[in-house]
Amino acid sequence: TVLLDRDGVLNKDVGSPGVVRAEQFELLPGVSDAVRALKEDGHACVVVTNQNARKKGLLSAKTLDKLHASLRREVPVDDIFVATGLDGP
Repeated sequence: TVLLDRDGVLNKDVGSPGVVRAEQFELLPGVSDAVRALKEDGHACVVVTNQNARKKGLLSAKTLDKLHASLRREVPVDDIFVATGLDGP
């Protein structure tokens, strides 16, 4: 299994507080092809991401879900795990 950080690895790092609006989410060039190649080599690809903007109230659960739905449409990841600093999503 390959663990991939999200911001700055799969998508453009926009700085603090991170991606909080859909229009800020921009995949880096070659990401889809690179993940596809890992999967073709037999690796599971899992995104792990720390999204403290959720705890700060700057990023809604709905927006985060939309961002990750967009990511899944573009990049063949197997799963996404998010740390928010909250007890729930």
